Amino acid sequence: MQELYRIENLEQLRAIADVLRTHILELLREHPMTVKQVADRLKLASARVHYHVRELEKVGLLRLVETREKGGILEKYYQSVAHTFWVPPDLLLSIPANAVLPTMADWLEQTQQRFLEALLKELEQQDRPPNFGWGETQVYMTPEEMKRVFNQMLKLLEPYQVPRGIEGEQEVVSTLLMYPSSGKELPIDIPDSTQFHPGKEDTKEKFS
Repeated sequence: MQELYRIENLEQLRAIADVLRTHILELLREHPMTVKQVADRLKLASARVHYHVRELEKVGLLRLVETREKGGILEKYYQSVAHTFWVPPDLLLSIPANAVLPTMADWLEQTQQRFLEALLKELEQQDRPPNFGWGETQVYMTPEEMKRVFNQMLKLLEPYQVPRGIEGEQEVVSTLLMYPSSGKELPIDIPDSTQFHPGKEDTKEKFS
């Protein structure tokens, strides 16, 4: 498995912009798993997970690494192609804005939904403070410095990408965003995403 995989095209970008597919990739970077094992971890129907695994395999973000016969049934084990996925800036420049913006808007909307659901769950725990950390800061750096700092932050998280089985350990979602300030007031107009995702399955429903 590679440490870092460079996203190569719009289809791969759309795949990692889907929160459920990202979650599947996160599980499959721990160790190879079958579709049923992934479905059991996510508490989802195997048929639904199979659809997303097939799509991720189709765009080259995970691969079949082993097959085993068990009780007359052929078990297929899949694994993510990398621990971390990186979207290079030159890829975004090569894709029309009316295709990139809906894809990223979908991802942000799903990320927001997951965050709010997790925050609500934490706030319902009356016996302790919410187990959350978030913040925003404004810094000044060159494009080279921004890339270097971003990679350093990813490097800091590497020791925690695989469960260690220690007391108090829990799954934590980390979302890293670094971008030059546009200096513009929000909101901006985002093209309708449905016209750029023919036959796209609705992935906004709650899956955890």
